Amino acid sequence: MRCLDLTRALLTASLLPLAALLSAPALADGGVSPPRRVAPAPPPAPEPVNHIRIDLNHTLPVPTLADAAAVVVGNPAIADATVFDLRTVLLTARGPGITNLLVLDAKGKTVMNATVEVSTGPYQMIHMQRGAEATQLACNPACVVTTLPTAGGALAAAN
Repeated sequence: MRCLDLTRALLTASLLPLAALLSAPALADGGVSPPRRVAPAPPPAPEPVNHIRIDLNHTLPVPTLADAAAVVVGNPAIADATVFDLRTVLLTARGPGITNLLVLDAKGKTVMNATVEVSTGPYQMIHMQRGAEATQLACNPACVVTTLPTAGGALAAAN
């Protein structure tokens, strides 16, 4: 009796792969179709950018969700922006403060309206006032002029 159970178990184990092969869909040439491959899921869409933090005197590539045709910065003394390619805007920090970045498409529709926060980063800022002339310096440890006085007394970004 034991021998019969063992024989039955061996036969069943050896026939299982054959049964799986026979139940697979057949190809026209008589072969068995390969297992189906599932395409990987597409990467998630990028999140919209609402707030950008950047250190003084640095440039940051900012991705857009749609094609960019024009950029406007609320306060150009704080930041400057340029369309690099259809989906990338280059943002350059000019002076510490908060402003906004507005990105428009070719039809004038707003693609992005983000708050831009320019920090001094590792720099210590020094403001010098000599009469009507004001100068701003960024120091770490040496100082560089970040803004120069203009004729009207307003500050302009240094080159």
